Amino acid sequence: MNDSKSKCFSPSLSEAYVRAEGLSRAIEVTRSGTRVLGGAVGSLDFCRGFATDIVEEVVEDFEIIGRMSSLQAQHCLATGAVQHRINHLLRTIPGGELADYGDIFFLQSTMQ
Repeated sequence: MNDSKSKCFSPSLSEAYVRAEGLSRAIEVTRSGTRVLGGAVGSLDFCRGFATDIVEEVVEDFEIIGRMSSLQAQHCLATGAVQHRINHLLRTIPGGELADYGDIFFLQSTMQ
């Protein structure tokens, strides 16, 4: 384990407290959230921001893919390189998806 690549998510304990308990100075401490195995873990605001960033990137990817003249090439890129990002996002966000994330999922319609 590499301390400089690690992050301590402590939503209720202060950084001073977790450092006093022996946490290495090289480990970053956050109270809002962190990314674990490609998914957001943290406060609702942190998770929504994470989801928004992913959706904006995917929308941009689809806009770029749409410039290709070949529908077959568009399909190959969409299913091979982009679709998995949305699938992973949907699998990793906490429960209450539509209540907490519905507006983000429909972000594309507001961006046009």
